Amino acid sequence: MYLNELKDKVAAYLNRSDLSAYITDFINLAQRRIEESDDWPWLEKVQSGTILETEATIAVPSSLRKLKCLRITYSDYTYDCRQTSIEDLTLLQSSFGATGRPRYFAVDWANSVIRFAPEPDQDYDYELRYIPYSADLSESNNHNTWTDDHWNVLLYGALLEAQPFLLDDARLQIWLGMYQEAMARLKFVKSSIEFSGYQNIRGGQPVV
Repeated sequence: MYLNELKDKVAAYLNRSDLSAYITDFINLAQRRIEESDDWPWLEKVQSGTILETEATIAVPSSLRKLKCLRITYSDYTYDCRQTSIEDLTLLQSSFGATGRPRYFAVDWANSVIRFAPEPDQDYDYELRYIPYSADLSESNNHNTWTDDHWNVLLYGALLEAQPFLLDDARLQIWLGMYQEAMARLKFVKSSIEFSGYQNIRGGQPVV
């Protein structure tokens, strides 16, 4: 389903011509609320590359919501790097001393990079699994996995985002029930996908 089709459905349910200009906002607010409610496996992405000894950092993926795991390859041996806070990472860097094989990482939001402790003593290949926020829907970005596969959740979510304009509209309770039912089904789909192995099992070795 495309954005304009979804907007038409929301408009038909609302039956309020004075809210037409807000419908795209309602849909995008609902999308953000849904994405923040759980770690949906169909949004997961993988970024791979090399941690350069000369830079000692990697860029934070755009629109990052949550990091899942970061794996580093060292002499044909792959292991999971442990995530910590940027404050604790600074202490770890001091305790580890100069450089070495990275064992911990943290997001430095102020500089939009991921830092390591200890800082790398050579180049290391890495694989980063993460969940980003979806871009807002618009005329130029008129469909995504939500509109294609889960548009009913977006529909009821968008109707609920109109609540400040509807006050005590009795339909809100009906839409809330439909939204909760759609979300319950969506979480069941998520569980089924994860159980079937769609979500990659952590295959790296622990930090040593």
